[in-house]
Amino acid sequence: MSVNITILDATGKLAKYEKFLMSQLDMAVEVIGSHIEISDLDVTVSPFSNEKVSPFGIGGYALSAHRVEVFLDVSRDDIEDIVENELVAVLGHEINHALRKSHGHKNSTLLDNLVMEGLACHFESVLNNGGVSSMFVDIQDEDWIPIYQRMKPFLESSSFPFEQMFLGTKLDEYPRYAGYWVGYNLVTQYLSRVNTNISDIVALDSSSFVEAI
Repeated sequence: MSVNITILDATGKLAKYEKFLMSQLDMAVEVIGSHIEISDLDVTVSPFSNEKVSPFGIGGYALSAHRVEVFLDVSRDDIEDIVENELVAVLGHEINHALRKSHGHKNSTLLDNLVMEGLACHFESVLNNGGVSSMFVDIQDEDWIPIYQRMKPFLESSSFPFEQMFLGTKLDEYPRYAGYWVGYNLVTQYLSRVNTNISDIVALDSSSFVEAI
């Protein structure tokens, strides 16, 4: 397992957390690596920019098959609690994206985005011992099928309202994190029919997850 972890802290805002963060990151990589093979990966951690702060205090991004970023809201007093409770899931989510990217998959269409996020959210539930992603607190009791039916005309399109479908910028159209919820359910539905593992499922073509619907 070859993983380089770097804290990017030109502002000095993470300085007092450095030892804590490195310990938590090493632990998170070990947990994630017990489920999937991780190799040739750079992980960077830095503060959120002021205009892109997550309501969860932590977020991430997979830049490529070989680099993922974790962002922290250092203005919060509970940042250590957030890291202890959410780092494994957030980092696992992004590493799952990186793994899928390593198989050549891209987020070209709405379906690609649904599957990419659904696979990562499912991996979060594996890391959480079956508990769903923190994103799903408000949507987990909502029937995903009607939401999927509204999205269906856009599945093969590369032109769709991502912010509305995934981030809930127009709540009268889609609930917040709807795209993540639909993607997660597409993946769990597939897994209810097919016996496979995380490393294999992440390589599948997006169309595999809607063939039986």
